[in-house]
Formats: sequence, structure tokens, C-alpha cells
Amino acid sequence: MERVICVEPLQKRFRVDLKDANKQKRNRSFSNASNCCGTTLCQKKVCSTCEAEINSSECQRKIVKIGKQEHLIDGKALKDVQDQLEAFEEITLHTFMKKMPNEAFDRFGSLVYAMPTDKQRAEYKELAELLQGRTAIGKGVFRGSEFQVVIEIGNDGVLRMRKLVEESQRYDYHPEAIVEKTENVKLNSEIVHLENEILDKKTVKSFDVKEFKDSRVKAEEQIIEDYVLGGKEIPKVKVEVAKAQDTSELDRLKALASA
Repeated sequence: MERVICVEPLQKRFRVDLKDANKQKRNRSFSNASNCCGTTLCQKKVCSTCEAEINSSECQRKIVKIGKQEHLIDGKALKDVQDQLEAFEEITLHTFMKKMPNEAFDRFGSLVYAMPTDKQRAEYKELAELLQGRTAIGKGVFRGSEFQVVIEIGNDGVLRMRKLVEESQRYDYHPEAIVEKTENVKLNSEIVHLENEILDKKTVKSFDVKEFKDSRVKAEEQIIEDYVLGGKEIPKVKVEVAKAQDTSELDRLKALASA
């Protein structure tokens, strides 16, 4: 989707093409089946006043509340208005820093790539040059909601924009409460030392995150095939957690450290 990024201090606008990094929904769902025929259930829509049954595809109007009053609006016209509003909403970059502010990491939302448009490639290249070594902070409207955003240029020359979760929508945590709960906890220093030694040996300089593939879907399908369709008995999983002060845990870590 083509959008305009306005660099406020320069009073200059750059057209880019935005694409969500996450191209599809990952949530899996299973349809409910009827008890009688075992087929997909139909969801009925009924008028709350006269109880007439309505086909959802026939709903042509929307109820829009403005202030305290509700208004009947043509659904297609409302969609056109919303699309037009989003198309013309600028993403405004108002603040520039040398690096990402620490508070932003706790507010990371979805990732959006900014790409060059077919006709305005020079604008993209200029904006990329301006963002070299800088983090830009701004705001923009996405799917009808306004978000604070941060944008940076990657080493590969691609502009990456992060939507930031608003403070009121973010889970509230209190670091002082966490410190209070853990500051008097006594650990076995020998165990922690050995654990750090083992992790130091396993620490690598780089890691290719592109190699990750979701294996849960295949595992889920296999379990359904084996234990639901195949009639096998589902095995019980028992998880044992070693006690931190257990002597056997110390011996186990020593063996790992010397391997």
C-alpha cells in the first residue's frame, strides 16, 4: 500500500510502499460440526427488533455511533471512506535519535517494511540516506487506529518500521516488585558458576534466525492422526525439575562442563 512519510523537521514528504512483515495469520482454528449430520454449523443473524433472520451477505448498513447518537450508514460507503482516510494519512516522523530508545523495545508491535514505489525510487533512496545512523520516531494510522512508530534503515538498505504499543494497552509491570521478591533469595554459587561456564562454551557469534520453521502444526496433525484417528493411547508426559541445591544436580553440571 502506497503511503507518504513526512519528515517534519525538513517539511518534506517521501512516498513509499508499505508491506506487513507477517504475511498471514498463524492462528489455527477448527470448525464446529453439528451433532446431527456432522457438517459445519451455520451462524444465524437475527434482527434484535423483529427477530427476522438475516443473511450476513445481505447486510448493507452499519450502525455508527457519533457522540451519543447512532446513525445508519451505507456499509460500502463507510468502507470507501475508511480506505480513503487511510490512503491519505501521512506517517509523520518528528523526532530523531542516534539509537533506538530503550523504552521502545518493551513496546514493539508488528513490523512493517517500507519499499520503493515503482515511480518514486529516488524518494526512497533519499529517505534511506537520511536515516543512516539514525532512529526516527513518529506516528501514523494503520487500519483505522493511530500508532506511535519507530523507523530505521537496515544494513541491507531496507527501511523497517515498528508500530509501538500504547502505554495504556501495554501490560503493566513493576521492576521494583520483581527485585523485592528475588533480592533475598539465596542461590548455590557453585551451581550458577558451572551453569555460566557451560553457557559460555555454547555462546556463538551469530545465528541464522531464517532457519526457524514452525514444527508444531505437523506435530499436531501427527498426534491427531495417531491418537484420535488411529485410536492409540495418548502417552502421559511427566516433567521432572531438578532442585537447585541437589547434589546430583551439581554432579550433572560438572560432567557437562568437563565434556
